Amino acid sequence: MRVRKAVESDLLDIYMMGYDVWAKGAQEQDYLEQCSLSPKYKRGCWWVLEDDSEVVSSLIIYTFPDKCFGIGSLATSLERRKNGYATNLLKYMVDNLKTDANGVFLYSDLDTSFYEKHGFEEIPEELQLYKESRCMYLRELGPHTFREDIPLVIQEYF
Repeated sequence: MRVRKAVESDLLDIYMMGYDVWAKGAQEQDYLEQCSLSPKYKRGCWWVLEDDSEVVSSLIIYTFPDKCFGIGSLATSLERRKNGYATNLLKYMVDNLKTDANGVFLYSDLDTSFYEKHGFEEIPEELQLYKESRCMYLRELGPHTFREDIPLVIQEYF
C-alpha cells in the first residue's frame, strides 16, 4: 500500500467513493459536477491510498492559520470497505500532520466512534455548529488546541 497526493485523473474515482453517502439523491452526473465545482474541495489537497496501484481510499486535507489542519471526506470505494483502508489512510495522515500541528480537526457525519478509536474527541457541545455532523479534534494534541477563536475558523470550512 502507498499513500500519495491525488492527481487530476483520480478525482472522479475519489468523488464516487462518497456517492452513496453524500449524494443525497442526486443523479451521478449531477453529483460529479457538484463535486468538481465545489469551492470547498478546491481549497484542500486530496490524498489517496493505493493498493496494487488501485486507488481504494481518499481524504482531503485543509490548512488553516495557527498550524491547524482539517481532515475531510474520508471515504473508501464501496467494494473495498471494511478492509482497514480508511483506517490506514487516516493514521498515516494524522501521524504526518501532528508533528507540526497545533490542531487537527474533522467532522464526522456518521458514528463518531470510528474517529474516537483513532484519538479524536468531540469539541465542547456549546461550540458545535451542526446537529448532523460533529466537529472533533485530535485529543493527543491536548485541549489547548481549540481556543475559542480556532473552532469558528475551522468549522467554517464546511
